[in-house]
Amino acid sequence: MKACNGCTACCVLFTVPEMDKPRKTPCKHQCDKGCAIHDQSRPAICTEFHCCWCVEPSWGEELRPDRNNIIFMYRGRVPTIYGNKSPVYLGCMFSPYSRLRRENQRLIPRLVNSGKAILLASTNVDEEGLDEDYVSFFNKRLFPHLSTAALVKRSISCSEQVARANNEYYANKGGLAFLQEVSLNNNDHA
Repeated sequence: MKACNGCTACCVLFTVPEMDKPRKTPCKHQCDKGCAIHDQSRPAICTEFHCCWCVEPSWGEELRPDRNNIIFMYRGRVPTIYGNKSPVYLGCMFSPYSRLRRENQRLIPRLVNSGKAILLASTNVDEEGLDEDYVSFFNKRLFPHLSTAALVKRSISCSEQVARANNEYYANKGGLAFLQEVSLNNNDHA
């Protein structure tokens, strides 16, 4: 597993209710080396999150979240036409335009051509509610049964934990409890 090497994208993008940290706001524990309290007790959303860039040994610097503005997370596997299962990655974008960056115009097809199914989510969360847009990329010949709706169902709200954190944060701030409980099928992890 690779070290974060100064990337702090997840420390900015995600909501952390235990630390009173809203989405897309730098964490107060963020420092030059990453997280100042990384070796201490931290909220579950911090300790249980696994960035694909750190986990996937073949992913180069071009897929590093603070450079391409997309944090990829593993979301299980889906069957291909050949009977084997291939990974699904959810990419949480910093903005709806992240996928249009020149680097990502090359990277996303490369991941799809290597047999991955990609769902990109642009999520805006505030006191008024949740606004999500999804774009999927996958090889229709390899996954003839797959649809954007099926990938969204699998990966709703950038993971169940992130959705709950957003809901808890805004509910505690007197806002609306706007996210539904989501049941993800995690039985097909590799």
